[in-house]
Amino acid sequence: MRVQLLCLTFVLTLVANAMANPLLVDGISSRTLFQQNMKCNTRSAFKRITMSGTSNYATNAQNCEYTVRAYSLKVCQIRIDFTQFNLEQPSSTTKRDYAHCAGDRLSISGMPDLCGSMNGQHIYVPFDVKRLSDDISIYFDIGPGTSAAWNIEVNQIECNHKAALVTPDVRQAPEGCLQYFYDLSGRVESFNYGQYFGDLHYAICFSRNNYANAMLELTEILFEMDGNADGFDRDCLDDDPDKPKDYIALPSAELSDGNPYSLFCLKSLDGETLTYRGAGPLVIHVNTDRITPTGNVEKGFRFKYQNEAPLNMKCNTKSALKHVTMSNSIIYDPNSQNCQYGIRAFSTKVCQLRVEIVFMELDQPKTTSSRQYAHCADGRLTIGDLQFALCGRMFNQHIYVPFDVQRLAEEVKIEFQISSNSFAMWNMEVHQIECNHKAALVTPDERQAPDGCLQYFYQNAGVVESFNFGMQYLGNTQYAICFNRNYNQTAVLELSEITFEMDGNGATPPLGYDSECLDPSVNSPNNKKDYIAIPFATVTDNSGGTPTSLRHSLFCLKSLNGNTLEYAAAGPIVIHVNTDEITDTAVDETGFRFKYVIRKQ
Repeated sequence: MRVQLLCLTFVLTLVANAMANPLLVDGISSRTLFQQNMKCNTRSAFKRITMSGTSNYATNAQNCEYTVRAYSLKVCQIRIDFTQFNLEQPSSTTKRDYAHCAGDRLSISGMPDLCGSMNGQHIYVPFDVKRLSDDISIYFDIGPGTSAAWNIEVNQIECNHKAALVTPDVRQAPEGCLQYFYDLSGRVESFNYGQYFGDLHYAICFSRNNYANAMLELTEILFEMDGNADGFDRDCLDDDPDKPKDYIALPSAELSDGNPYSLFCLKSLDGETLTYRGAGPLVIHVNTDRITPTGNVEKGFRFKYQNEAPLNMKCNTKSALKHVTMSNSIIYDPNSQNCQYGIRAFSTKVCQLRVEIVFMELDQPKTTSSRQYAHCADGRLTIGDLQFALCGRMFNQHIYVPFDVQRLAEEVKIEFQISSNSFAMWNMEVHQIECNHKAALVTPDERQAPDGCLQYFYQNAGVVESFNFGMQYLGNTQYAICFNRNYNQTAVLELSEITFEMDGNGATPPLGYDSECLDPSVNSPNNKKDYIAIPFATVTDNSGGTPTSLRHSLFCLKSLNGNTLEYAAAGPIVIHVNTDEITDTAVDETGFRFKYVIRKQ
């Protein structure tokens, strides 16, 4: 009976709309909701409308106006999706010295003019209907001798604040949002990426998906806007009216190094990862000024976003969720404590875990009478079959753990062992990665690491550092740091801003290359083998007046400190790390830190 009443209510609603709105002349049918390929200079009150047109260097100017009438009194906004949109590029003029639509343009009631390339973009337009005669104009102004093409879709969205019986529409954007992304993940880019418009001020909004602790993560970032100095916060603002004020704003968002900023300009986000964990709406504010500097290309931004709220696991529990977090603190408890997390398989397609250490502080490694090298003798973190424990201080590190699931009952244990009267704190994330070699229908995951890699950097640029960098690196470790070639046959790994200090041997003074990183007395208990290995890499020494370049394969001591390195060989891009069972008290074994870029040769 209830189903019948609901069906009757739906039919009566359509009848009422068709009778009240003279533009719905076809009666009750699927076309009441959808009109395909609306013609220029016509009106329509359909809920969903498509519009397409072309102009191929016509002699005369062409104008095309679409008038969208209200579908119902419950409509509060329309969403316009640009499947295809290519008009004349924006340009500056003597009257407006910034990129704007000086020629061909799309004008929409109450919105800034649009032109250039907008393929795959969308915008929201407020349409708070009071009368069914209310309308919105969508107007293409195409000049003579130009090429233009468009294919757009208009959806009228009914909002539940206007009527109690309106079914919530996931596409309904918060008020004031020019763009709204309601999916958990996707891609965002500035309008006409490659040359953004000047004099724009708008909000890009993201759904929290009813998560109380939603997190917005931006990756694969391409970013270039006008600005000053380093491109953060005050660098993006200037009291001088002739200085640039182009930026995106995301309050207290964290870069990959953990530093928080709120305004971003220049190339400050290019190749970075940005994470926002703030309360309230998830909004990126975009501001562009009325200045276009000579010779400065204002490309804009493009990035991938992910919006989710993983479960925060408690100590001594198990979870089979694909993404979980773990955070805890133990402050000088008189009793020793163990905190174990059991990661159960999310699916039989899982082949590895990526454990991201956002922050961890445990007891520092030290030497003991039984093990004369820095190791985790007190508080420690052990993960699955990882051959060494982790301790000390770490920010934004990660490791990969093999997890070749055969049965859903399988699990990996992540355990913190905390000594009495110790300080311990951690915040970590665990991602289960499904691998396409285990099932044909698995969507490729860019985070999937090659077999044997303890660390894998899949982005084109970032920062790498040794575990517990700046203090005492761990002894007796052998592991591989891998990088993504991105299917580039001529990929080059470039290391810069290198801080480097490892143990070694050699001449006086030793340089720290190749054989100097290996002690020839193989059987000696004191032979030293601390190094990183990158076969036939080119090192540019910047310490002298004139930079010199040489090829080496092993690096120890301070051989890379302050220098740059390039590796262009074929095959996987891998840095092998080796630390021995000796801690030399005469040497500061602080490890390494550098920026990397993967580029074409």
